[in-house]
Amino acid sequence: MLFVYVAYVLLTSLIFVVAFPFAWIYVQITGKHSDHLAERLGRIPRTAIAGLSGQPRVWFHAVSLGEVKVAEAVITALRKRIPGCAILLSTTTKHGRELAQSLDLENFSVVYLPLDLVFCVRPALSRVRPQAMVFIET
Repeated sequence: MLFVYVAYVLLTSLIFVVAFPFAWIYVQITGKHSDHLAERLGRIPRTAIAGLSGQPRVWFHAVSLGEVKVAEAVITALRKRIPGCAILLSTTTKHGRELAQSLDLENFSVVYLPLDLVFCVRPALSRVRPQAMVFIET
């Protein structure tokens, strides 16, 4: 299993290194996907971390608009059982993020999910330090 993991990390890292310059040029020319690039590279903003003052700290991930709606219901139920918990909600799509930011919750922050690359995910996890992660899949 270790071999498969190492192969995955090496292959995805190599693809990223080769593709990133072309993606960067595309972003610079079109202006698309340029917002929150640092978050997608694993740099979770200090403001998002500062908004997480309770315990336990739970990271929810909801890809899109529909999954954010499901996450809202799950977060509401969790807050009834654990009132002081801090919630970080990550999304992948612009519309999902907009809906997540419109939720009126305290002790709550919204970010884009880092790319699935070891050098993007590890810094994000070490900054957030969640006690639990919940992935919403519909």
